[in-house]
Amino acid sequence: METLSYNALVLRLERSLSLGELGAIRKMVPIQDCGEPLIEISRKAFSFEDPHPYQAVGAPYAGRSPYCVREGILHKLTTAQNTLREMLPGYRLHIFDAYRPLAVQIYMVNYTRDAVIKRMELDPDNLTYEQEKAAMQQVFKVWATPTSDPAQPPPHLTGSAVDLTIVDAAGNKLDMGSVFDEMSERILPNYYREDLSDYGRMVHRNRELLNTVMTSVGFFRVSHEWWHFSYGDQMWALLKHLVGLEPQSAAIYGAIE
Repeated sequence: METLSYNALVLRLERSLSLGELGAIRKMVPIQDCGEPLIEISRKAFSFEDPHPYQAVGAPYAGRSPYCVREGILHKLTTAQNTLREMLPGYRLHIFDAYRPLAVQIYMVNYTRDAVIKRMELDPDNLTYEQEKAAMQQVFKVWATPTSDPAQPPPHLTGSAVDLTIVDAAGNKLDMGSVFDEMSERILPNYYREDLSDYGRMVHRNRELLNTVMTSVGFFRVSHEWWHFSYGDQMWALLKHLVGLEPQSAAIYGAIE
């Protein structure tokens, strides 16, 4: 099997596969859930998006916190933040989103679809097949398919995926070149890689800082979003295999409701 650096792999996946196509491949990865519980991330230790972006638009969490992860993921986040603070005292990881129940995934896919249709200035009650298809293609650039199939759970449903960025000592988010959940090409991790302007260099440097800190403890960044990192889910196992770290690898976290 060809061995690739992680950055080379991400560049190849950005150019050749959509997030939806990667999801279809992800289904082939077996899951051997280790049974770790969900634990809420400490609000004293990390920085958080407040209000939570999906709760703010009515997503049905049914009393559960969106800032939960598996126990092992919390340990890794803590270690990653310690690494960051050794490099840049006072800096912290800023959590956008973590655990996401299936009902929330469904709600946000529909919410985003409606927003895309509105932006496209289409009549939601009289969409053609091609219009609906075009709208959903936009939606699935940032959302995994909300399926209840235990063989391919959405990453955030496993409690092992985290969307995050970095804040400086004053609590200001580092400029990553796009906003969270933006539906544009700017969210691709390497979008600014060839931008030689001062701004482009700065943004790419910030993204690489986040990636370096997170991968130092074993996380992988998904190939189509600069903010999404996971450890132990199917995408993580797939990326480990594609990079050449393991000939075969199983996910250790499956769906948890």
